[in-house]
Amino acid sequence: MTFHVSEVRNAVYCGRQAYYEEQREACHIPSAETRVLRELAYIYPTVVESPDDALRRACETADVSVSLDLSDAVDALAEIRDGESSLWEAVAYPDREERYVESDRLRGTVDKLSFGDEDEPLVSLVKTGTPPAQGVWSSERVEAAAVRELASVTCDTEVRHVVVEYPRVGALRTVELGRDDERALGRAVETLEEIEKGVVPSRTDNRAKCEACDFKQECGVETKSVLTRLRERFG
Repeated sequence: MTFHVSEVRNAVYCGRQAYYEEQREACHIPSAETRVLRELAYIYPTVVESPDDALRRACETADVSVSLDLSDAVDALAEIRDGESSLWEAVAYPDREERYVESDRLRGTVDKLSFGDEDEPLVSLVKTGTPPAQGVWSSERVEAAAVRELASVTCDTEVRHVVVEYPRVGALRTVELGRDDERALGRAVETLEEIEKGVVPSRTDNRAKCEACDFKQECGVETKSVLTRLRERFG
Protein backbone atom coordinates (compact mmCIF):
# COMPACT_ATOMS: atom_id res chain seq x y z
CA MET A 1 0.00 0.00 0.00
CA THR A 2 1.48 3.32 -1.06
CA PHE A 3 0.22 6.85 -0.48
CA HIS A 4 0.67 9.97 -2.56
CA VAL A 5 2.73 12.76 -0.99
CA SER A 6 -0.30 15.07 -1.23
CA GLU A 7 -2.22 12.63 0.98
CA VAL A 8 0.58 12.87 3.52
CA ARG A 9 0.23 16.65 3.57
CA ASN A 10 -3.53 16.37 4.06
CA ALA A 11 -3.11 13.88 6.90
CA VAL A 12 -0.72 16.23 8.71
CA TYR A 13 -2.94 19.26 8.22
CA CYS A 14 -6.13 17.52 9.33
CA GLY A 15 -6.70 13.78 9.52
CA ARG A 16 -10.48 14.21 9.28
CA GLN A 17 -10.10 16.27 6.09
CA ALA A 18 -7.80 13.59 4.67
CA TYR A 19 -10.52 11.03 5.38
CA TYR A 20 -13.16 12.97 3.45
CA GLU A 21 -10.72 13.64 0.62
CA GLU A 22 -10.18 9.89 0.32
CA GLN A 23 -13.94 9.32 0.22
CA ARG A 24 -14.49 11.86 -2.53
CA GLU A 25 -14.58 10.20 -5.92
CA ALA A 26 -14.21 13.30 -8.11
CA CYS A 27 -10.83 13.92 -9.67
CA HIS A 28 -9.28 17.19 -8.55
CA ILE A 29 -8.31 19.49 -11.39
CA PRO A 30 -5.83 22.21 -10.37
CA SER A 31 -7.02 25.77 -10.90
CA ALA A 32 -5.71 27.78 -13.84
CA GLU A 33 -3.65 29.93 -11.49
CA THR A 34 -2.10 26.90 -9.81
CA ARG A 35 -1.10 25.41 -13.16
CA VAL A 36 0.52 28.67 -14.30
CA LEU A 37 2.42 29.11 -11.04
CA ARG A 38 3.82 25.61 -11.36
CA GLU A 39 5.00 26.36 -14.89
CA LEU A 40 6.70 29.53 -13.69
CA ALA A 41 8.80 27.47 -11.28
CA TYR A 42 10.60 25.97 -14.28
CA ILE A 43 11.48 29.24 -16.01
CA TYR A 44 12.90 31.37 -13.20
CA PRO A 45 15.55 33.03 -15.41
CA THR A 46 12.81 34.31 -17.71
CA VAL A 47 10.73 35.43 -14.72
CA VAL A 48 13.61 37.64 -13.60
CA GLU A 49 14.62 38.92 -17.03
CA SER A 50 11.19 39.33 -18.60
CA PRO A 51 8.22 38.62 -16.32
CA ASP A 52 5.66 39.40 -19.03
CA ASP A 53 7.24 36.84 -21.36
CA ALA A 54 7.43 34.34 -18.52
CA LEU A 55 3.74 34.73 -17.73
CA ARG A 56 2.85 34.40 -21.41
CA ARG A 57 4.92 31.23 -21.77
CA ALA A 58 3.48 29.72 -18.60
CA CYS A 59 -0.07 30.43 -19.74
CA GLU A 60 0.61 28.91 -23.16
CA THR A 61 2.08 25.77 -21.62
CA ALA A 62 -0.79 25.42 -19.16
CA ASP A 63 -3.29 26.31 -21.91
CA VAL A 64 -5.03 28.89 -19.75
CA SER A 65 -5.16 32.66 -19.38
CA VAL A 66 -4.56 34.32 -16.02
CA SER A 67 -3.21 37.63 -14.75
CA LEU A 68 -0.54 37.60 -12.04
CA ASP A 69 1.55 40.31 -10.43
CA LEU A 70 5.08 38.89 -10.45
CA SER A 71 6.87 41.96 -9.08
CA ASP A 72 7.56 40.39 -5.67
CA ALA A 73 8.76 37.18 -7.29
CA VAL A 74 11.06 39.08 -9.66
CA ASP A 75 12.71 41.01 -6.83
CA ALA A 76 13.13 37.95 -4.60
CA LEU A 77 14.51 35.71 -7.33
CA ALA A 78 16.90 38.39 -8.58
CA GLU A 79 18.28 38.73 -5.06
CA ILE A 80 18.83 34.97 -4.85
CA ARG A 81 20.44 34.89 -8.29
CA ASP A 82 22.87 37.64 -7.35
CA GLY A 83 23.61 36.50 -3.80
CA GLU A 84 23.18 32.72 -3.60
CA SER A 85 24.61 31.34 -6.83
CA SER A 86 24.64 27.66 -5.82
CA LEU A 87 20.99 27.72 -4.75
CA TRP A 88 20.04 29.63 -7.89
CA GLU A 89 21.80 27.10 -10.14
CA ALA A 90 20.03 24.24 -8.39
CA VAL A 91 16.50 25.62 -8.75
CA ALA A 92 16.89 27.44 -12.07
CA TYR A 93 18.86 24.73 -13.89
CA PRO A 94 18.06 21.41 -12.19
CA ASP A 95 19.55 18.15 -13.40
CA ARG A 96 16.16 16.42 -13.37
CA GLU A 97 12.61 17.70 -13.49
CA GLU A 98 9.20 16.21 -12.60
CA ARG A 99 10.13 12.59 -12.16
CA TYR A 100 7.48 10.22 -10.82
CA VAL A 101 8.88 7.90 -8.14
CA GLU A 102 7.57 5.20 -5.82
CA SER A 103 9.03 3.95 -2.56
CA ASP A 104 7.82 1.17 -0.29
CA ARG A 105 5.12 3.38 1.21
CA LEU A 106 4.94 6.57 -0.87
CA ARG A 107 4.47 7.73 -4.44
CA GLY A 108 4.57 11.08 -6.17
CA THR A 109 6.56 13.49 -8.29
CA VAL A 110 9.98 14.84 -7.39
CA ASP A 111 9.70 18.34 -8.86
CA LYS A 112 13.41 19.04 -9.19
CA LEU A 113 16.65 17.28 -8.33
CA SER A 114 20.10 18.81 -8.60
CA PHE A 115 23.61 17.69 -7.69
CA GLY A 116 26.05 20.27 -6.37
CA ASP A 117 29.83 20.44 -6.68
CA GLU A 118 30.23 17.67 -4.10
CA ASP A 119 27.45 15.60 -5.66
CA GLU A 120 25.16 16.27 -2.70
CA PRO A 121 21.59 16.11 -4.00
CA LEU A 122 19.23 19.02 -3.50
CA VAL A 123 15.54 18.31 -3.95
CA SER A 124 12.78 20.84 -4.66
CA LEU A 125 9.13 20.82 -3.67
CA VAL A 126 7.10 23.42 -5.60
CA LYS A 127 4.15 24.98 -3.74
CA THR A 128 1.79 27.50 -5.29
CA GLY A 129 0.64 29.23 -2.13
CA THR A 130 2.50 31.73 0.05
CA PRO A 131 4.99 30.84 2.79
CA PRO A 132 4.91 31.85 6.44
CA ALA A 133 7.16 34.69 7.60
CA GLN A 134 9.90 32.20 8.44
CA GLY A 135 10.49 28.63 7.32
CA VAL A 136 7.66 26.57 5.85
CA TRP A 137 4.23 25.41 7.00
CA SER A 138 4.32 22.33 9.23
CA SER A 139 2.31 20.19 6.81
CA GLU A 140 4.65 21.19 3.98
CA ARG A 141 7.66 20.27 6.09
CA VAL A 142 6.35 16.72 6.43
CA GLU A 143 5.51 16.72 2.72
CA ALA A 144 9.15 17.71 2.12
CA ALA A 145 10.22 14.68 4.18
CA ALA A 146 8.03 12.51 1.95
CA VAL A 147 9.59 13.98 -1.19
CA ARG A 148 13.05 13.39 0.27
CA GLU A 149 12.18 9.72 0.73
CA LEU A 150 11.13 9.50 -2.92
CA ALA A 151 14.27 11.29 -4.10
CA SER A 152 16.43 8.93 -2.06
CA VAL A 153 15.13 6.05 -4.16
CA THR A 154 16.87 7.50 -7.23
CA CYS A 155 20.06 8.73 -5.48
CA ASP A 156 23.09 6.78 -4.31
CA THR A 157 23.64 9.13 -1.39
CA GLU A 158 21.55 10.50 1.45
CA VAL A 159 19.29 13.44 0.70
CA ARG A 160 19.49 15.86 3.62
CA HIS A 161 17.97 19.06 2.30
CA VAL A 162 14.78 19.97 0.48
CA VAL A 163 14.08 23.40 -0.99
CA VAL A 164 10.41 24.39 -0.77
CA GLU A 165 9.78 26.81 -3.63
CA TYR A 166 7.01 29.41 -3.67
CA PRO A 167 6.99 30.84 -7.23
CA ARG A 168 4.08 33.15 -6.38
CA VAL A 169 6.46 35.33 -4.35
CA GLY A 170 9.85 33.96 -5.42
CA ALA A 171 10.64 32.55 -1.96
CA LEU A 172 13.00 29.59 -1.69
CA ARG A 173 13.08 28.01 1.77
CA THR A 174 15.74 25.37 2.45
CA VAL A 175 14.62 22.77 4.97
CA GLU A 176 17.11 20.56 6.81
CA LEU A 177 15.20 17.48 7.83
CA GLY A 178 15.83 15.35 10.88
CA ARG A 179 14.43 12.57 13.02
CA ASP A 180 11.43 14.58 14.21
CA ASP A 181 10.37 15.03 10.58
CA GLU A 182 10.73 11.30 9.94
CA ARG A 183 8.59 10.54 12.97
CA ALA A 184 5.95 13.03 11.81
CA LEU A 185 5.97 11.40 8.38
CA GLY A 186 5.55 7.99 10.01
CA ARG A 187 2.55 9.24 12.00
CA ALA A 188 0.98 10.67 8.84
CA VAL A 189 1.38 7.34 7.05
CA GLU A 190 -0.17 5.55 10.04
CA THR A 191 -3.15 7.93 9.86
CA LEU A 192 -3.59 7.14 6.17
CA GLU A 193 -3.37 3.42 6.87
CA GLU A 194 -6.12 3.76 9.48
CA ILE A 195 -8.24 5.70 6.98
CA GLU A 196 -7.82 2.87 4.48
CA LYS A 197 -9.24 0.54 7.12
CA GLY A 198 -12.30 2.79 7.48
CA VAL A 199 -11.27 4.50 10.70
CA VAL A 200 -12.47 8.10 10.90
CA PRO A 201 -9.81 10.35 12.49
CA SER A 202 -10.72 12.75 15.27
CA ARG A 203 -11.67 16.33 14.44
CA THR A 204 -8.93 18.90 14.67
CA ASP A 205 -8.90 21.15 17.71
CA ASN A 206 -7.85 24.08 15.52
CA ARG A 207 -11.21 25.38 14.35
CA ALA A 208 -9.49 28.01 12.19
CA LYS A 209 -8.69 25.19 9.79
CA CYS A 210 -12.39 24.44 9.46
CA GLU A 211 -13.35 27.87 8.14
CA ALA A 212 -12.40 27.19 4.51
CA CYS A 213 -12.80 23.40 4.58
CA ASP A 214 -15.04 21.83 1.92
CA PHE A 215 -16.22 19.19 4.38
CA LYS A 216 -17.60 21.27 7.26
CA GLN A 217 -21.12 19.91 6.87
CA GLU A 218 -20.04 16.28 6.63
CA CYS A 219 -17.72 16.72 9.57
CA GLY A 220 -20.38 18.46 11.65
CA VAL A 221 -18.21 21.24 13.05
CA GLU A 222 -19.59 24.63 13.88
CA THR A 223 -17.46 27.61 12.88
CA LYS A 224 -17.92 31.13 14.11
CA SER A 225 -18.56 34.04 11.84
CA VAL A 226 -16.08 36.90 11.67
CA LEU A 227 -18.60 39.16 13.41
CA THR A 228 -19.02 36.70 16.28
CA ARG A 229 -15.27 36.39 16.77
CA LEU A 230 -14.89 40.17 16.84
CA ARG A 231 -17.66 40.50 19.43
CA GLU A 232 -16.02 37.85 21.62
CA ARG A 233 -12.65 39.56 21.37
CA PHE A 234 -13.63 43.17 21.82
CA GLY A 235 -16.96 42.87 23.65
